[in-house]
Amino acid sequence: MNHELIERLFRTHYGRMYRLALSLLHDEAEAKDAASDIFARLLDGRTMLPEALSDDDGPQVAAWLMVSARNHCLDIISHRAVRERFRRLLTTATQPSLVPAEATEARYERLNHLIDTVLTPQTRTVFRLRTDDRLSCRDIATRLHISEAAVYKHLAQATRKLQEHFNPHVYGK
Repeated sequence: MNHELIERLFRTHYGRMYRLALSLLHDEAEAKDAASDIFARLLDGRTMLPEALSDDDGPQVAAWLMVSARNHCLDIISHRAVRERFRRLLTTATQPSLVPAEATEARYERLNHLIDTVLTPQTRTVFRLRTDDRLSCRDIATRLHISEAAVYKHLAQATRKLQEHFNPHVYGK
């Protein structure tokens, strides 16, 4: 496509394309870039003016340019939405805890006290080996010289007693 035609189209239609882009994007710099991108793509061959319009400078070319500007703006808006969703997810995933360390430590101490007072010594030992030391049920059974079934029984009992404490309305207390 010849540079003189693209330059003539730019001078004739850039203003309307810019105003359309501004109304869609609500950002002057982005709107200027969006309108200019259409002509840059025509110049470097990434976009081709349809054959039927390439020798014409009439209303059909103007309509094609406006549709191209609108579509380009919609692409920008779509990419903006994807970037925003990604930013929100990334922020949520990497956001530091807003709970002060003292509060977390206090909760941990209350939970330890609860485990020490509510669970029987054997159940407490099994529970701590499983949660704190991350041992498998088989390893716990071997270490304590009890069956795996007994380990499962103690873990179920610990879970039930802790649930009863934290959800008394569910368990009738």
